Amino acid sequence: MRSIPTVVAALLLAGLGLIATSQKRVFSPGAPGLPSDARVVQLLDDQEATLNQRRQAETLLTAFVRGQLASFYWGQFASSLVDLGLSSDEALDVRVETKGRSTRLWLTPKRGRESYVAIVHFNGSKLVRLQCRGVSPVSSEQKSAACPEGWRAFEIPEV
Repeated sequence: MRSIPTVVAALLLAGLGLIATSQKRVFSPGAPGLPSDARVVQLLDDQEATLNQRRQAETLLTAFVRGQLASFYWGQFASSLVDLGLSSDEALDVRVETKGRSTRLWLTPKRGRESYVAIVHFNGSKLVRLQCRGVSPVSSEQKSAACPEGWRAFEIPEV
């Protein structure tokens, strides 16, 4: 008598196993016709990647701003990350622009659409710093001490 529930459970599990293994459609992320669960998983994966990129970008932007503040104190802005003793992850395209009284670090992740810029500008009496995030591309007519049009300024919390 005790073995009847065990046999019934084993038969049910075997039946479920056969049904599961007989599925012939295999979905890859991003493929058309994905079940809604796969789309949700892909969306969550993209959001997680964006948050990780933000953390990495904020760390590099903070180090850049601090390095440029110190560099300017000693005479001029540094013209590269190497001059500041910094390096970047290969997942980011990095560009440093230094022109007279202003320097900018542009970060464009290779995944996603969000880009970042840190700006350090000497306005004649003090150094002004600004961090921005937005969607590329940016006009070549960009003002040196302002976020690109359509981008948002944000503060990086001091740790």
